Amino acid sequence: MLRAALEELLTGSATPAGARPPPRCPGAPLRRTPRTRAGIVAELHSFHERFAADPVQRRHWFNMIDLSPREDGAFDAVFYALVLTVRPGIKEPEVGPSCLVRDVLEIEDGRVRNRSRRVEHDQHVQHPSPAPHIPTARHAAR
Repeated sequence: MLRAALEELLTGSATPAGARPPPRCPGAPLRRTPRTRAGIVAELHSFHERFAADPVQRRHWFNMIDLSPREDGAFDAVFYALVLTVRPGIKEPEVGPSCLVRDVLEIEDGRVRNRSRRVEHDQHVQHPSPAPHIPTARHAAR
């Protein structure tokens, strides 16, 4: 029942041609991004079938949302996502992955719909090398 509600929430909030990357576990191979509501539903069913024998509850924590209007009337939404996986009988959840999510949202018939979503998993992002330490005036005075 919860999965059905999630599917309705995800697909019902997608534009008819909405692109959304498939749910993906770290280390899993990349798959084609579904481009339609029906494609999103099919990908969600496939994702849940792969984990049918593993009874877990996944919670997604979204925060630090930056919402910016676009010239075409849509909105860019950029936010952090942290996934918590809880297993039956285990009090401490597994934490991760940590991601940056980039959505394009539009208003359609008074409802907010997702035109596209790009998820950048932190463990796959190429981080630049840290800048060399440059002493500030306060540190140089010591």
